[in-house]
Amino acid sequence: YLSNETTGQALEELLPKQPSFNFLDLGSGPGGLVTYLAKRNSFGTFHGVESAPALFLISWLRLRKTFNANVRYGNLWRENLESYDVVYAFLSPAAMPELWRKAKKEMRRGSLFVSNSFAVPGEKPARTLRLKDARRTRLMIWKM
Repeated sequence: YLSNETTGQALEELLPKQPSFNFLDLGSGPGGLVTYLAKRNSFGTFHGVESAPALFLISWLRLRKTFNANVRYGNLWRENLESYDVVYAFLSPAAMPELWRKAKKEMRRGSLFVSNSFAVPGEKPARTLRLKDARRTRLMIWKM
């Protein structure tokens, strides 16, 4: 799943206002969202993790000259979420229960977990943003 510019704009509003924050896109694909946010927010560091070799390479090429962004080739399930202020996922409904358990276990108090379009079964988000795009995107936000 690819995140669009409207989603990037909405996420930009959720970013911490203090300098030196860390944002993670789990399954960052070709790096469009990480690139978009990094170019517009010099105070944060933007990270992506991608397991598909071709998408990782595209993302790495896009980000190689961006001072505040990077992408790692790897398995999102092995990524420790502890150091991130905002963790974003646009994965699949099947991944959400396990990802929620991981987020609850690893993310710090006060950090944000944001899911694009797919709910966590049985967990009510603190806030839901309904975007005005062609997909009618919903961003579900949980404050840890």
